[in-house]
Amino acid sequence: PFPSPPPPTWRRDACPFTCEFDAFVTAQCPCDVPVCAASAGSVDFHNASVACMEVMLEYCANDAGWYYEPEACWSLRVSEIEIARVGINGASLWENTPLLGDRNVIVEIAPGAFNETVTVMVTKLTFASLNASLGGSVLPTMYGNARSDYILIRPTHASVNTTSAMITIRIPFDVTLLLDGANGGFNPSAYQLAFLDETHGVEAADWEPHAGNVTYYARNDVPSDWPVSNATSRYGASDRFGAGDLPFVSGAPNSCPRSFDTNYLCPVSPDWSTTFASRSNELDQSFLTTKFDSVYYAEATVSRFGVYAVMELGYSPPPPSPPPSPSPPPSPPPSPPPPPSPPPSPPSPPPPFD
Repeated sequence: PFPSPPPPTWRRDACPFTCEFDAFVTAQCPCDVPVCAASAGSVDFHNASVACMEVMLEYCANDAGWYYEPEACWSLRVSEIEIARVGINGASLWENTPLLGDRNVIVEIAPGAFNETVTVMVTKLTFASLNASLGGSVLPTMYGNARSDYILIRPTHASVNTTSAMITIRIPFDVTLLLDGANGGFNPSAYQLAFLDETHGVEAADWEPHAGNVTYYARNDVPSDWPVSNATSRYGASDRFGAGDLPFVSGAPNSCPRSFDTNYLCPVSPDWSTTFASRSNELDQSFLTTKFDSVYYAEATVSRFGVYAVMELGYSPPPPSPPPSPSPPPSPPPSPPPPPSPPPSPPSPPPPFD
């Protein structure tokens, strides 16, 4: 009912993509591209090279791997990822950067920051993926929680000319604090911009407080010339996915790609509907809410790429509860009753009569 896939080309066992439907996909299988040779063993935002990320994103675009391998493409396809080639004239990255509410991450790279063209990627890591990469120790005890997303800017080895104006990052964060009674008004001293220069291969998270100044902007204080890209301009007013993202066939009893619109027996497994139903809870739908007053910006000038997050300070876990007091010893048994009193002496006999 459908063409047999061509004989597979050389594929490494660890490749996350099957590429079984090459006849219908114009994009090249990432497993066959040299830039992915060392990193395509996992769909990993901080292990794969930026060049390999571009190859995987192209493969997972609509009408390509997204329709035929939704499970392998999921984390790539549902994430906000901005990739740009930045030369000596600098650049502003904002159109497809991560969102918090209706605010987008902004990365301004000043002219002269790079002496050569560098391919820069801006995305975010989930707590789960960062925690797994760091062996289960993401947050030091000095931080209560990340009040922003974990923003990853790569390549982490990029050489920045620190004599220039360098790089300005603007990260949206939620000013709502975890501490009880701490929300009586915005207090800048409750937050800290933290940096992580390693995203994998370390025994514990080694967060560094940002050494420079951090400027905070409330919602109504954001300068009007900042570039803005929100969920409405990217996805429309109501949904993360548009009609072109759905591989459904009109009238078909399943969610098979359009390539098989004459064959209702779908060879794709798991199909798109099954994948979406099982993983849609992972989607960040925060942009669908209208309560954005608590989303502020933190702005700082930096000279290194890696992971940045706005943390809540001054929190430490409550001490463990003391062990329960030992039970009191049982009460002693009651004292035995006193012995009965002896019977009274018999009366003296009457004196004899004379």
